Amino acid sequence: MPLNAQPLSLQQCQDYAIRHSLVIRQGELQVETARLTQRQTERAVWPTLAGSMSEALNLGRTIDPFSNGFVQKTIHSGSVGLSSNWSLFNGFRQHHQVQQQTYMRQADEAELMRQKQEVGQRVIGAYMQVLLSQQLAELAVSQRQTINRQRDRTKALIEEGQAATIQLTDWDAQLAAADYEVVSAGASLRQNSLLLQQLLNWQEAAPLTIQVIEVPEPAAPPAQPSDWIREGLRTQPMAQVAGWRLKSAQSGYAVARTSLLPAISVGGGVNTAYSSAAPRELFPIGRQLNYNLGQYVRLSVSLPVLNGLQARFQIARALIAKKTAEIDVQKVHLQLTQEIEQAVFAQTLAFEKWQSAQRQVEAQQKALLAGKARFDEGLIHVIEYATLQTNLNRALSNQLQARYEYYFRKLIADTYQN
Repeated sequence: MPLNAQPLSLQQCQDYAIRHSLVIRQGELQVETARLTQRQTERAVWPTLAGSMSEALNLGRTIDPFSNGFVQKTIHSGSVGLSSNWSLFNGFRQHHQVQQQTYMRQADEAELMRQKQEVGQRVIGAYMQVLLSQQLAELAVSQRQTINRQRDRTKALIEEGQAATIQLTDWDAQLAAADYEVVSAGASLRQNSLLLQQLLNWQEAAPLTIQVIEVPEPAAPPAQPSDWIREGLRTQPMAQVAGWRLKSAQSGYAVARTSLLPAISVGGGVNTAYSSAAPRELFPIGRQLNYNLGQYVRLSVSLPVLNGLQARFQIARALIAKKTAEIDVQKVHLQLTQEIEQAVFAQTLAFEKWQSAQRQVEAQQKALLAGKARFDEGLIHVIEYATLQTNLNRALSNQLQARYEYYFRKLIADTYQN
């Protein structure tokens, strides 16, 4: 079934947004680049093996390779060789470089997870806003229908001579206000739906539709944030990014220190050559290649004695980078702690707001019930009764918004646990 043929759940919207996010795509390419760099660094510890081949054509006055004298002739020559080199010791520089690239790759992977988490949180907010807008639009329509029924009832009483005509005018004014609320709620719904489509980078032919979530009523206040903070500092992608980058900086500092240590390498090679200057009947090409065959083995030791203190400056910069990464870890831990505390605090406030909205609805329902009895007896004016109805409608709207806000805050807070 096509993706746009059925309403999408919250999880499907999050997955769609992640798949079509340009920021996520860039992050994935960054991770792929880091993996390639890591593999390249790992292969750098292997011995090198290189082959060479050359062909030359000397015209005019040149040196005869056999007589070592100048001749005036055209000479065709060539050479072929094979060489290898292997680093035996360089202060474990390559080992630290492999570690550094591994940590950088893990940091990029954690950063990609952080970007996905951020996109998911933004989708939660937009998704819940659309659902709330739908409920408020339905509530506005229901309230208009209630007012319209009251108007029709009043009109019938006027026709029977049991009510004054002015009461119909009052209900017409209330109905016009209800029509405005219906239009306003519908516009808000369309706007929030558009924002969700833009956030998802919606590319399907059909408009986006989402599944309705049964938002449960808050049953208990949220837990204390202390346990969440400990878990978040260990598992949250933001904290992991800072941790891996600190390890990478520590390895970078170790790499810089190896520049003060000697380096030992061993190499070897084989090469041969041929030339047309040699008499073909005495020295054919095959015999020349065998005759000119040479081999060598080389052991190299490099000792850093004086290079303008460049190694010292490199180490100093690496140390500063390491200390900066340590401060970044502290900053991220502080930021994450504050975010979790704010998320839990916002959930607590939403719970308290919902409790207050519950009490407000109960009070307004009782007030409306009592007002209806007085209105039916002619003890209060239609405006007073309509005001009671408006107060109840406002309380129901507040209750609905508080309920959705608590559920939204709960979903956001849960992302710091899962």
